[in-house]
Amino acid sequence: MNRSKTKKGSLLLSSQPFVHILDKNQRAKRCEYCFQGITTVFRCSSCRYVYYCNKECQKLAWIDHKRECNNIRKISPNVPPDNLRVLARIILKLQVNCT
Repeated sequence: MNRSKTKKGSLLLSSQPFVHILDKNQRAKRCEYCFQGITTVFRCSSCRYVYYCNKECQKLAWIDHKRECNNIRKISPNVPPDNLRVLARIILKLQVNCT
């Protein structure tokens, strides 16, 4: 019997999530991109709904956020529920990947 030499606790697989959002209770406390705690607030200047810990995270998040930003502005000051927001991100990402 050939046993694997993988040590207990070894990382076997790593990947990025297809989509992600923060729980609405964490929105102003954590970065929308890296999930780190926020000390200096950088907020999307267009929709003013999402927060970032720095300009770099804001720039990296724009790839996904730009598709939802305009829609969030349209419903402001209403806030989309978390489940609707994640579903919208899935649909928007699938639309981009299918074209």
